Amino acid sequence: GGSDDAKASAKILLHAQTATTEQAA
Repeated sequence: GGSDDAKASAKILLHAQTATTEQAA
């Protein structure tokens, strides 16, 4: 359900932020 989708979206955002931070660092 919906909560699983929300968790997946959160993980995607988290990984995207981490990748961006690593590239900027």
